[in-house]
Amino acid sequence: MSGLEGGAVSRRLKFIVAGLAAGGMLIVITLVFFAFAGYLALLTRLEPWQAALSVGAVALIIAGLCIGLAARSLGKTANQVETAVKASALMTLAPTALRLASRNARLTASVAGLIGILIVLRRALKQAPNRNA
Repeated sequence: MSGLEGGAVSRRLKFIVAGLAAGGMLIVITLVFFAFAGYLALLTRLEPWQAALSVGAVALIIAGLCIGLAARSLGKTANQVETAVKASALMTLAPTALRLASRNARLTASVAGLIGILIVLRRALKQAPNRNA
């Protein structure tokens, strides 16, 4: 069997998720220390409450930018997924629809031809002189 077995994929996925979670927590801790360092640096020039408000405002602005960029990316991704799903559905259904249309077109043409022949025969029989009289 080529490729990876299901158990190996599951173990790797767990390892990847654990690594991402640990890295994310360390980034948050690092950002907290940076914010605290900024607060301590601002204490030399501002009152403690002003330094805290300044650091909080900067963090809020950065968070707003991150959320705005993520929302914009989510909107683009949703549009791309919708387009891909429509194209995929069209490509999946197109051959079946063409086969069905082809069969129905032949059937419709056959029925229309038969009806045409019957109409022509009926008119011919109505216009034919009555030889039994």
